[in-house]
Amino acid sequence: MLSELTSTPLSAWISSMSRRLRLNKWQSQMAWWMTSAGKR
Repeated sequence: MLSELTSTPLSAWISSMSRRLRLNKWQSQMAWWMTSAGKR
């Protein structure tokens, strides 16, 4: 794990993390839309 972090540039790691976070946010938003639509 540590060697992986050191071998990978920090910028690339940060960009991948931000992309993952954005995807998670989008997925949670979609789930919220689905549940709110189902309640109506």
